[in-house]
Amino acid sequence: MAACPSEAPGPEGPSKPRCVSDADCSGGQVCALDGDCTLPVGGGGGDPPSGDPPSDDDPPSDDPPVDDPPVDDPPNDPPVDDPPVDDPPTPGSGRLVVTAGPELMDALPGCGCTASAPAANVDLSYGVAGDLCGKPSGSLECGVDGPGCRCSVGPGLGDALWGAGRAEEPRQAGEIWIIDEQIVHESGGDGSFVVRAALADDCQLSPGSVALSTNYACCLLDCDGTLGNACYDYSQGGLSCATFCEAQATFATNADCMARGPTPVRVRIDDGATPREWCVTMEDDEVVDALTVRRASGNFSVLSVDSRAREVTPGAACP
Repeated sequence: MAACPSEAPGPEGPSKPRCVSDADCSGGQVCALDGDCTLPVGGGGGDPPSGDPPSDDDPPSDDPPVDDPPVDDPPNDPPVDDPPVDDPPTPGSGRLVVTAGPELMDALPGCGCTASAPAANVDLSYGVAGDLCGKPSGSLECGVDGPGCRCSVGPGLGDALWGAGRAEEPRQAGEIWIIDEQIVHESGGDGSFVVRAALADDCQLSPGSVALSTNYACCLLDCDGTLGNACYDYSQGGLSCATFCEAQATFATNADCMARGPTPVRVRIDDGATPREWCVTMEDDEVVDALTVRRASGNFSVLSVDSRAREVTPGAACP
């Protein structure tokens, strides 16, 4: 049987595929009116597929990048030309401890008949003129064990405490000597305050006992050379140590003093930060305003010093 003319090959090879609908075509082709599969006009099949994933980015621009305008935020640091801001002063403790007392002197070098503590009596007072805190009249029991006697340092300027800064029993139990007096100023208003020392008794050396018999025995030992012949000028005692010592021991015991003279006095202030000390040599019954200090916002400073007072390193010997 002969082949149908429409399926027979032509002289140029096989004919194009025939179709009835687009479903008969492949490769994005459509079925044309003449029954041939052909691409739609305008490439209706779209661009050929690509293996790259689609990109959401905008196409690159050929324009140069534009910098963002500067932000006018204020600088973190203040200008260098601004004046520095000073912090308010830190209040001090508002507490000042004032001490004054005699120095131990060897007025009779090597003498073994004397008490083992300074004998001069130095009275300390502190405050404004006309209203000074100091040793109370009458009983001193409130101050023997340390500052405990309350007193005023001036009208509206608060109170202070007076008492012993150093106390000893140099000769017998219960015989307490207040060597250094001390005043503690803890509160009150600001102002200027005088530190006053008075040499009430210039005895440099007291006998080693309050008993005449003990002092007499000591003198005899010294007179015969046992103690080194250092306590008295025995050239004035005649030939009898017994007669000489009876007179000397009686005098020393009654006066409670073996030698008198100018006495070095140490004055000390301590605000809890930097203690300072001065020495001034005083005569009997002399009164010296050794220092003037000022209290401001709880801080103490030295305003003036007596011309005879010499500052020394705390603890160093008085010159």
